[in-house]
Amino acid sequence: MKSLDILSTILDEAHISCASTSRDRITILSRCENEGESFLGITLPLFAQWLEESLERGKVSTWIYSRFRKRPKNKSVLPCFLHGLTCRVFDAKTGLLLESPDVNAIFFVRQICLFNKKVFKVCDPKRDRKAIEGYKELDDSLRSSPRFPIEFSRALDWICRRHLPTIETAYLREIESDSTLPRHGPGATADKAWANGKFRLRDFYRRWSGIFSWEELYGFPTIHQSGGEMTRSDEETAVKVASVPKTMKTSRIICAEPTAMQYAQQLVMARLVKALQRSRLHSQFNFDDQRPNQEAARLGSIDGSLATLDLSEASDRVSCLLVSAVFRHSPTLRKHLFACRSSRAMMPGAKESFALRKYASMGSALTFPVEAICFYMISLAALVSSRRLFRSDGRPKSLKDYEQARKSVLVFGDDIIVPTDVVEEVTKYLGAFGLKVNSKKSFFSGSFRESCGHDYFKGTFITPVYLRHDPPKSLRDAAAFVSWVQMSNRFFRSGLWQTADKIRQYIDKIYKLPLVSDTCAGLGWHHYTNAFTATLTEVKPKDDESPSYGKRWTVKTLVPNSKKLSDELLEYDRLLFFLLNRKEGKEYRGDATTSPKRNSLKLRRRTVLAY
Repeated sequence: MKSLDILSTILDEAHISCASTSRDRITILSRCENEGESFLGITLPLFAQWLEESLERGKVSTWIYSRFRKRPKNKSVLPCFLHGLTCRVFDAKTGLLLESPDVNAIFFVRQICLFNKKVFKVCDPKRDRKAIEGYKELDDSLRSSPRFPIEFSRALDWICRRHLPTIETAYLREIESDSTLPRHGPGATADKAWANGKFRLRDFYRRWSGIFSWEELYGFPTIHQSGGEMTRSDEETAVKVASVPKTMKTSRIICAEPTAMQYAQQLVMARLVKALQRSRLHSQFNFDDQRPNQEAARLGSIDGSLATLDLSEASDRVSCLLVSAVFRHSPTLRKHLFACRSSRAMMPGAKESFALRKYASMGSALTFPVEAICFYMISLAALVSSRRLFRSDGRPKSLKDYEQARKSVLVFGDDIIVPTDVVEEVTKYLGAFGLKVNSKKSFFSGSFRESCGHDYFKGTFITPVYLRHDPPKSLRDAAAFVSWVQMSNRFFRSGLWQTADKIRQYIDKIYKLPLVSDTCAGLGWHHYTNAFTATLTEVKPKDDESPSYGKRWTVKTLVPNSKKLSDELLEYDRLLFFLLNRKEGKEYRGDATTSPKRNSLKLRRRTVLAY
């Protein structure tokens, strides 16, 4: 089975639900034959982008004609491709948005065009090289210190002075309580340590003196007991710049941090997030819950009161100057943030590193919370400055009005929610700090909104299902097998039952899965009623479970697990492993003898709870 087979079934469902798509199928097959996979992964998503832009403007944009042929003159202003669906959204003669556009047609256009957008494949080498070169060029551009109107500067200064010292106070309390333990991150590191191997490295940077102690990080009071080394600034390992697959159009650029630096970043990040959750701003920052932003996007699509903004290259555009300016009223916190920042980077194939002007890239544990705080402060200052809520002396006219404005801004990473009437001001001041609002993924007029992976039109959920992997050929293609099972279940929830069933039929030829709930630890169908079901069996309780565990519905199915390699920790390394993994006084059941193999996934047959 190919992705074209699934796309063909989606076209059939669009034909049944909305309008004829027979000619569109011929167009897709013909252009795929001539242009290859780039048509599915690069060109087709442009049609969805055109649709979103046209919905935003309220009329048809004409730039799409360079990619897709226009209807004959005087017959329609819409493209020939997917004409049956688009004419249920726009007036074919005037190009204006209909008073009651067909939401189902909008969903199918986006599903057809975006299905192959996020397939997990390495992009063309030229595009990959361009993305890597762009990383260095962007960092070189982060130089000048911005200048702002006096009212904005005063508003930003007052907001930072009001909120960040209280966050710093909560942060210091976290340090005093000593309740937060450091931990190693899950990602790759510059010194190539992996899983259990990270516990064997106990480096300590000289610039951490007075900020961390050996005992605080490694559980040992002295360097001699810890077995680590004191690293001078000129000996610090630079972060390694690397590209990872993102889409067929471009690669994602990340930086692998040194093990010790990533370890310290995780501790500061955990303390900072807890401090934010205890502050007055806790409801505006959501580090582990995207639902508030998604709900705000839904409401914005209904009444137009809220806009969704997305930033391009967000983490790479946050300069040291910006972070220093935002945290200037919390010197201790700023000192900790910069102490855990890698200052140099090594490009692929380069022999020498270069000094970074950005605060941090993707790969640093501090990137997400620091950029969220910076974006929030700038957006809020732009809002109150635009609405003239501050006096000439830099103080708010009414704290009640200020608090109401503060609660109208939401931030999740680089996804920002602001009131629609201040979008222009927010975009202006974000740009003044070197940040770039992605106009193609930001929406403030019309009835379409997108935030944190959820798309809405007039309150209706229209997020497409994406293809992530090529079809699995056997159970050895574990990642693809899991992805296709999940894709079938998502298609069913979206109402595309024929597509879901077609994928299920293909998977059943490899391995027949049972019917399970979405909370089951194993793989299974959430929709196929003819699949074999669970049986009621007696489940013996484990040591930490109640003896009354009783009978449960169980099923034998495939459970995803990582492949394990022998990697035993001994002596102090083993002690540190258990110290950092203890859970509220309970004995930890972690494995200090094996490590998961990188990028490995294996499917094992297990008996698990079905519901």
